[in-house]
Amino acid sequence: MRRLLLPGLLVALTILLTPQPIAAHGYLVRSIPQDRSIVSRSPARVQIWFSEGLEPRFSSLTVSNQAGQRVDLGDGDVVPENRAQLSVRLPPNLPDGAYIATMRVAFSSDGHITTDTLVFWIGQQTAGVGLSGSNSEVSSLEVVARMLVIMGMVISFGGLLLYRVVLYPAWRNPSYQAGGLAPRILNRLYELLAVGIGATLLGNVIWLLQQSMALFAASLNRVLSEGLWSSVLNGTQFGDILKLRVILLVVSAAVIYAAFYLGRTRPTLVYTLLSINAVIAGGALGTLSISGHAPGATLWPLLAIGVDWLHLLANAAWVGGLIVLLTLLRPALEPLDEGGKRLALLAVLRKFSPRAIISVAILIATGIFAAFIHLYTPDQLVTTDYGRTLIAKLVLIAPLLLLGLAHRMALEPGRFQAASRWLRLSLRGEAVFGVAVMLSVALLTATPPPAPANARAQAMLPTFTATEGDLTLTLTANPGAVGTNSYDVRLMRGSDPVIGAQVTMQLIFPALGRRYAPIVLDEAGDGLYVSAGAELTRPGAWQVVFDAMPGGPTKPIRLALDWNVSAQADQGTGRQPGFLNWLSLFGVVGVIGWWSVPPLRCRLRLLNLDPQAVAVGIGASILTVIVLIGGAFYLANATRAFDDASNLVPTYINSVLPDSTSLRNGRTAFEANCQSCHVELKAMMPYVTSRNDSELYAFLLGTTKHSHGDRLSEGERWSVVNYLRAATQAP
Repeated sequence: MRRLLLPGLLVALTILLTPQPIAAHGYLVRSIPQDRSIVSRSPARVQIWFSEGLEPRFSSLTVSNQAGQRVDLGDGDVVPENRAQLSVRLPPNLPDGAYIATMRVAFSSDGHITTDTLVFWIGQQTAGVGLSGSNSEVSSLEVVARMLVIMGMVISFGGLLLYRVVLYPAWRNPSYQAGGLAPRILNRLYELLAVGIGATLLGNVIWLLQQSMALFAASLNRVLSEGLWSSVLNGTQFGDILKLRVILLVVSAAVIYAAFYLGRTRPTLVYTLLSINAVIAGGALGTLSISGHAPGATLWPLLAIGVDWLHLLANAAWVGGLIVLLTLLRPALEPLDEGGKRLALLAVLRKFSPRAIISVAILIATGIFAAFIHLYTPDQLVTTDYGRTLIAKLVLIAPLLLLGLAHRMALEPGRFQAASRWLRLSLRGEAVFGVAVMLSVALLTATPPPAPANARAQAMLPTFTATEGDLTLTLTANPGAVGTNSYDVRLMRGSDPVIGAQVTMQLIFPALGRRYAPIVLDEAGDGLYVSAGAELTRPGAWQVVFDAMPGGPTKPIRLALDWNVSAQADQGTGRQPGFLNWLSLFGVVGVIGWWSVPPLRCRLRLLNLDPQAVAVGIGASILTVIVLIGGAFYLANATRAFDDASNLVPTYINSVLPDSTSLRNGRTAFEANCQSCHVELKAMMPYVTSRNDSELYAFLLGTTKHSHGDRLSEGERWSVVNYLRAATQAP
């Protein structure tokens, strides 16, 4: 360990002192107004979308003019319905000039903080405004914390896996019931596992303090004295992941202590406890994948998390196992004579070498997959910090592969005795390069992948326009898909905004004959009327009806529009997989198959099953699959049947948009055919409000003896229904 310490420290210092701009993994996707755009009039609000979710407590957005004076209305926060969006309202009638939106965002996935700015102009572009751009607030202290966490977890998982698949099969001695290994070896293994867990816990403490200092922009003294670290630990996604990691580490430490304690009284449990602990340590490694690059991947994010986890496991199995093996060689081989040392070394290397080859194959396949996920073009390998850091990691892996190949060749018959003189020295060299690779992994996880080419582009929200006379209404929905939406309605008379109007909005889903209660919009100034709601419950063709009273004792003016609602809003961060993405995915699947199929086949041969038992097993498996598939179809059909029963399709569907033209046609048809019997429209209101559109249409078809609706065309009947609906809702 002393011999490894100095080279490891030199590598760590080299990485730390190399000037690398470290920034958040997330990035600005799009904005309204667009960055460096010119708008003709003052926008009602500034809206900004990001590639990942934000921490609401530590994210803010302000807008100032060219003189540095703040002009927003002070509500620049994360949008509750979309954790990846910031929004702030602006006052009406801002004067022409330049405006700078400044944001400080904390990303939920990695806790990184970025300050960013964008600029837009009202009227025409002016000079003297600096370019927009982002600035990172991540310190090198985070890299140190990541190094401690990664190295500690690599040693813990690598040591436990090494014991399970290498040391126990190679050096097992039946005379040692506690774990099957000599006490001098097992005790040293316990010490290494304790060092690994201790380093990981220390790294997590440093990481928490650094994150608290960054989020609160506070000194270490203030973070400790005011307990700000507790707010980060209990109030952020970063804190939740850190707590999960620490819990797994504490459980792992408890299992190690139990194995050590029970080694005297229940020695047969040691092997089982250490094997279970390898699974716990592997789960702890997975928390790094949750807080790394993978969650923000624009392609297959869930798959990217799984592959990243597999990449870390392969790294730990190879490098961590090698470090632990080297540390154990001295106490293991010291009591033996030269012949015994060579035999013991040969036995353990013959077990370790195939596992190392598998780990390297998985490492290469998953690394290629991750590179094609996070890099969009080949030139980004040399033009971005992420690509250059990845190249540095590959440079460090190359000598590792060469040393591994040399060790593999040294194990061939006739070569081992001659190679045993330099083998332990070369193993130390392989371990040094392995430590350097793990440190580069820590740096890579703190380096942001490049943003896609469409980042910071103009957001395209659904926008609709309806006119009636000289009155124009423009609806903008955010995000414009199924779920909770905000509605911005701009009301203009000619080129002038309509101020002081009363505006109601009603959403209608004709396919189910469903009408939602009218929404009274709030005036936000400068002809803007706003509201929000969760009425959009399913995709399809919707109708939106507005009744506007521009002021005074006037009748409401009806405006209506059609809206084809999509199931999911386009966040602008997704992309389609290319040939290289699919090829790298098949490579990962192929390596996993190459690793797992032969051992499974070998185990099946050892079972020595008779044909009758195999036939029964296959039949039971087929029957289980049939039952599962049938059950899935049954549940799907039951869910669909329940949905159909809960949302009965009406007999007649109103497809006529209830705009002002339809209302005029309906009134004309009503007065000509219905008013002779129904003189008082007010008396009809209880009947109209208690029936749906389909029932009213059926009445107008002449299905009752009092109806004269059989004289009307289909369009006239629906216009009469629309007119009656509007009459019941009129003030």
